Amino acid sequence: MLKKILGVSIGRDAVSAVRAHRNGGGWVLSDYGSAPAVLTDPKALAEGAAAAVRSFGAKGGHVAVSIPDTMAKAAVFEFEELPAKAREAGEIIRLRAGREMNAGPSDRVDFMVLSKGKKVKALAVAIKGSVLAHIEEGLSSAGLYAERISLHSFDIYNLFAPKAPEGDFSILVRGEEYISTAVFRDGALDFYRCKGVNDDNEAVREAGSSFLFYRGRNPEVNLTKAFLFNCAPGLAGDLRGSMDLSAVSPDSLVRLKGPGLEKIPINMLSAIGAIASASS
Repeated sequence: MLKKILGVSIGRDAVSAVRAHRNGGGWVLSDYGSAPAVLTDPKALAEGAAAAVRSFGAKGGHVAVSIPDTMAKAAVFEFEELPAKAREAGEIIRLRAGREMNAGPSDRVDFMVLSKGKKVKALAVAIKGSVLAHIEEGLSSAGLYAERISLHSFDIYNLFAPKAPEGDFSILVRGEEYISTAVFRDGALDFYRCKGVNDDNEAVREAGSSFLFYRGRNPEVNLTKAFLFNCAPGLAGDLRGSMDLSAVSPDSLVRLKGPGLEKIPINMLSAIGAIASASS
């Protein structure tokens, strides 16, 4: 993987670009920029991506791209068993993704086997071929080439991983138009759910529904910790009161190089996470 890869995060109506590097156990944000963009218009996306990258003097090159969770479908599947060979396992997972996630022949389905034991769990992420085409066409027109395309929440998970506690915990990410809830057991993803929301009140309700659903299916799991990213203060209080969860926002995962932002926005955090994902 290229050491000087840039991170690009695509949002609802803007593109953010970052240059960051690993420093010890964390990351340092050295340069950043944002520009308006329209995802569904490759030309506008190209102009926005180029402007965001060039705002801090970078030129064309390879980028790790982070997109909103709502632009794809993701699910954790459970199997009695899976073949040991990755290609054979992938065929089974893709068949199930086609059936349960409506993934078509032109869509890209990535997967990762998460755990093995009495049951085998695997993460599947399906991105529409038309979405990929728009992104790749727009970026390449700006002289940028995607090394990796992943989802905001999963990039933040990877960024948080070195500081994650032992045992079971949850991570909630509040995007521009969604909230995602993930549960990790012994460091491995065990559950993921993303729901579109219009405001923080809906986000609180959907987060609560996700936890009730998970606990209903996994009563043996003693889930007590939740880490919140970009969530309204009311969500932490609600989780403590109704779900008996200790909900906190993690300490800064990224250090700023020099003066600049008081707080790193979630879109830039996911762009740094995309670099972390691409570098792992």
